[in-house]
Amino acid sequence: FPSGPRKPADKITTQLTTPFRHDVSAGYSIKPIVYIFPQYYPFEQNDRIWGKNFTEWDNVRKATHNQYGLETIRPHESIGYYNGLDFSTRQRHGRLIRDNGFYGLVYHHYWMSGTPVMDHILQAMLLDGEPNTPFMLIWANGPWTANWDGLDSGVVFLAQDYGDVTKWREHFDWLLPFFRHPNYIRSEGKVQFLLY
Repeated sequence: FPSGPRKPADKITTQLTTPFRHDVSAGYSIKPIVYIFPQYYPFEQNDRIWGKNFTEWDNVRKATHNQYGLETIRPHESIGYYNGLDFSTRQRHGRLIRDNGFYGLVYHHYWMSGTPVMDHILQAMLLDGEPNTPFMLIWANGPWTANWDGLDSGVVFLAQDYGDVTKWREHFDWLLPFFRHPNYIRSEGKVQFLLY
C-alpha cells in the first residue's frame, strides 16, 4: 500500500480502458450467467388470469417511474418487446450472451401443484437448441398471487402444493431431459439447480 495521506473519496477516479469481457476459457471458477424471466409471451394461465394475450411487457409498458421517482428504462430498440417463443429471438439471445462474454443463462422455471407452467420456451429450446449456450434452471416455487410478490397472501391464482414423494418424482422426471442436455450447467460433473 502506498504511504502518505489518501485522497478524499470524491477525488478518486477509476478509468476503464477496455469494456468488460469475460473469457470463459480462462478457467475461472466464477462464471457470469444471464437470468431469464420467461413471461414475455402469451400463455394459457395468463390469458385466464389477466386477460387475452397478456404478457409481462404489459406491466413494463405501464411502469414509467420506480418507487424513487426515477424514470424506468425501456427495452433498447435493438432488443424490443420480443416474444421468447420466437426461434430468432432465442437465437439472438444466445448470440448476445456469447458475444458479451457471459458463460450461459439460467431460466426461471415454474412447477405449480404437480404441473409445469409457462414452460413453452424451455420445451422449444429442447426441440431446436436455441439459444445454443450453457443453461440451468431456477425453480420459482412460490404461489402466484394477485400481489405479484410471491407471498402466500391475498388472492392466490395458482397455489404451490409440494405433494408427496410421488409428486416429487414427477417433477424430477420432468426435469430429467434438461439435466441430461449437453448444454446443462454442471460443476465438477454435478447438475446445478437453483431454488427461489
